[in-house]
Amino acid sequence: AAKIAKRVVAVEAIPALVQEMRNNLEENSVLDKVDVVWGIVGNGSGMFADSTIRENNLGNEMPPALKMQDVMEKYSLEQIDFLKIDIEGSEFDMFKTPESWMKKVKYIAMEAHASFSSDGTMVPCGNIDDLRKVIEGVGFEVRLLDLNGKPAKTIKDEPVYLFAKRK
Repeated sequence: AAKIAKRVVAVEAIPALVQEMRNNLEENSVLDKVDVVWGIVGNGSGMFADSTIRENNLGNEMPPALKMQDVMEKYSLEQIDFLKIDIEGSEFDMFKTPESWMKKVKYIAMEAHASFSSDGTMVPCGNIDDLRKVIEGVGFEVRLLDLNGKPAKTIKDEPVYLFAKRK
C-alpha cells in the first residue's frame, strides 16, 4: 500500500511483527511513508481477548489498547481512503457501535472471523450480520464473499471477506 498511497498507518499487536514490518518497509524504500504502531484495536473480542492465545503470541507484554478515533487524532487523519482490517475477531469490538470515525472512511476491506479455536474449543467473536448492519448503518454498501470469493449473504462459522464502500 505504501508504494501507491500518500501515507499509511499500520497497527500491529505482535511486537516481533512490528520490527519485521519496519525491516520490510525499509527494504522497499517506503519506511518514510508509513507509521507502524504497536497496539491492538478492538481488544474486547477476538483471539487476543483470550488469555491463553494472548500469552502465547504476546508474552507478558500486552500492547496498548487503541481506539480508531484516537489513532486518527494522533496521526492527524482527517479521512481514511482505504481501511484494511485483519484483526482476528477483534473487528466485532472495533465496530460494536457506530462511531464518528466510521463516517471518515471511504472503503473497507476486512477479513471477519465469527469465531476462533482455543485449545480445540470454538470461541465466538461476534455475529457477521450484526457487523454488517453497523457498517451499513453509517452509510456503506457492504458485500460479503466466502473464502472461495463467491458472494454470500452471511457466514457464521468461518472467516468471511467483507468489502464496503461509502454510498
